[in-house]
Amino acid sequence: KVLAFQPDNVAASAERGALRIAAGAWDGAITDFNQVLALRPADLNALHRRALAKKLKGDFAGALADWSKAIELSPRAGWAYRSRAFVHYDQHDAVKALADFRQAATLDAGTTAADYSQIRIWLRRARQGETEAATTELREYTAKRLTDTPAAWQLQIAQFLVGEVSEAAFLAMAT
Repeated sequence: KVLAFQPDNVAASAERGALRIAAGAWDGAITDFNQVLALRPADLNALHRRALAKKLKGDFAGALADWSKAIELSPRAGWAYRSRAFVHYDQHDAVKALADFRQAATLDAGTTAADYSQIRIWLRRARQGETEAATTELREYTAKRLTDTPAAWQLQIAQFLVGEVSEAAFLAMAT
């Protein structure tokens, strides 16, 4: 109802767009985020959410364009590289997916987001037949990272993937 009386209410459009994403109403969400971006063209949150709705709808080109625009506006936004990497991954473009996951890991260094990107790098490389090199890279990463921070769940997964934690120990961590 707020939008009926205040069509330029950015917060209401963004909130309704988020609710529409949660409900699977991609077209409505895209329309809502278009309204936000018409008033605030550099709104990174709206770009991200519109890109997500486009990706979920199957509009990969539109999602890539929105996440690329977010990167253009904020080149240090690791989340935008990681999100764009997933679209490349879905389109079976391993080279671009790997490059974006690497950039996200670099930008998010020292965070659990970087840990997640490193796991995706391992997965992408392993699927390309580079399991040994990928495992070495992930092992080196986790060895350094474990000296910086307590073992977050992403690092525990990484330790399992490189063979430093047994399956039984890994499953025990999950309970």
